[in-house]
Amino acid sequence: MTENKILFAGPLSVGITTAIKNISDSTPATDNEHTETDYGILELETGDQIHLYGLSENKDIKPEHENCIGMILLINNADTDPIKCMLQNIEHYQELVDKEAIAVGLTNYGNSPTPDINEFHVTLREKKLNIPIFSVDVHNKHNIITLIKALLYNLDSGVN
Repeated sequence: MTENKILFAGPLSVGITTAIKNISDSTPATDNEHTETDYGILELETGDQIHLYGLSENKDIKPEHENCIGMILLINNADTDPIKCMLQNIEHYQELVDKEAIAVGLTNYGNSPTPDINEFHVTLREKKLNIPIFSVDVHNKHNIITLIKALLYNLDSGVN
């Protein structure tokens, strides 16, 4: 059976742990394999599961993260240069970005609406990247599920 995996990445303190915790239906308490990373499981209505892995800032993808179906990139919009941060993360995970679906969630957007979401879209279009971007509250399960749905839509549609 193939494991469906989604990686959550971004800079430190962006909310990866909180996002995974808030959407996980269950977490294996005795799974020693996942002790070095944030890990959870999202149960779908079909009975399928999506395994959720958090990657710390600028960490390489470990072997257990291979064969993932996509990545959620979280960026803190209150950072000094969040667009640059987004581009650096995309570049760092370029191999994955080229092969799989990706969606970007902007955290702290309500507290720091500059740059606005349109500036991110313009930057991505200039780089010829079609990546969905949403402002998200990592404490809000619906926001994170929306990001995952956008990622899965891009995966199913073959949008690059």
